[in-house]
Amino acid sequence: PLLLYSGQVWVEVPAALLSIIALDQIRTEARPGPWGWGWKRWLGIGLPILLLPLLKIRFLLLAGPLLVLAWWYAGRPKRPLLVIAGLLAAAAAGILIHNQMLYGNPLKIHTWQEVEPTSYGAVEYARGFLGLFFDAAFGLFGAAPVWFLVIPCLFVLIRERHPLPIDLVVFSLPYLAVVAPRAEWYGGWSPPFRYALIALPLLGLAVGPWVERRRDPLWRGLGVGLGLATLAFSLLWIAQPGWTYNFADGRTYVLDHLASRLGLDVARLFPSSIRLRPATWIWPLLAFALAGWLAFARRAKNRGRGLRVAGLWGGALTLLSAAAVLPLAARLPTRVVEVEDLQVQKQGGHLEPERWVVDRTRFRGSWVLREGESLSAPITAGGERVTIELQAFFVRHHPAPFRVEVQAGDVPLATAEFTANEIWQERSLGPFDWPRGAPLTLSVRYPDGPVAGGMPNGVLLDKAVFSWD
Repeated sequence: PLLLYSGQVWVEVPAALLSIIALDQIRTEARPGPWGWGWKRWLGIGLPILLLPLLKIRFLLLAGPLLVLAWWYAGRPKRPLLVIAGLLAAAAAGILIHNQMLYGNPLKIHTWQEVEPTSYGAVEYARGFLGLFFDAAFGLFGAAPVWFLVIPCLFVLIRERHPLPIDLVVFSLPYLAVVAPRAEWYGGWSPPFRYALIALPLLGLAVGPWVERRRDPLWRGLGVGLGLATLAFSLLWIAQPGWTYNFADGRTYVLDHLASRLGLDVARLFPSSIRLRPATWIWPLLAFALAGWLAFARRAKNRGRGLRVAGLWGGALTLLSAAAVLPLAARLPTRVVEVEDLQVQKQGGHLEPERWVVDRTRFRGSWVLREGESLSAPITAGGERVTIELQAFFVRHHPAPFRVEVQAGDVPLATAEFTANEIWQERSLGPFDWPRGAPLTLSVRYPDGPVAGGMPNGVLLDKAVFSWD
């Protein structure tokens, strides 16, 4: 994903460079010099460690583990590490004091609770860590699928007791444990994988086992397929660079493009840690199962024609997988209609919150329908009868009754009345007979004609949940 970061300055890029310079020096054999190290080690290890927190205060969480790794691998010298630790502590204290004096907060704009790991639960950690890799909008694999090779390769390295996975955990886990569970784990207005970019050099080294196994048909086919998919995405990012800056709404520009052109809910097939759905958990489970099987499967070396066939199969499976997306989106039963999505046709209304609102994950994405407006969503039936739950937030501006009419195409089903003002509420309707192929239509009528000189009542519709019988 460095291709996506080449046009702007993001601190994670120099942080990754400084970190890998330090790690390279830490793991390189060197003769002792004055004060325990030679000048190359002082510059190669000490300077990056001291520069990291000057880039961003959170990179203290990288400098500390680098100091630990330097102690462990570089002969455990006391004097150099004490000097660097003292200078690092002085730099950190200076940054905190400066922020306190200038902003009244040592962390500038953050609170101590935000960086305290115990402030978050297991779900926040799972969605953050999985999202950094699997999220369709902000994950590493969504931007460049070829990096999926890291998972089976790490399994191989763990099986072979290689030290690289331990180095990766020691170096990156303290940092990721702080940034991953936060609401803005995805990195804000940035290309994918921003916060975890610091680990990219080590992840690149972790792909080594694929190079050793590239003459195995299974590994060759997987590499060719993922490489073709990554090439296609890279060409797309070059043609449409703005499409790499997605919004934190559970979708992507690519999926929105398909949804608006085809009228299909394509986004539900792909994992999102912003908008949790079955695909959020299914894709990682399948990926780890495939990676585990590939890592522990018996190696079958094959040369010549067999490797060419494996490469062709890898490319063919990639194309078939891409071609299967649209039929699956059209045939899988509708379980949830996210009303704000682009496959839902609207006649009036507006998005809430607005598209460019800061920290969107604090809000429930919804579409506002006022009196006189309606929307229509494509539905794939999953049975003969259905119960529909509407999740909505009613806003009253005048005392007239407010009702949302629910239809299956042109067939009236029910009327949901809202009276409780400015609270999220659920309305369960049905069960109803559902005609196959009919869209869901939600409309709001004026009770006695438009209100003269006043604002109409309205409702924020978040989603409609379908339970099929």
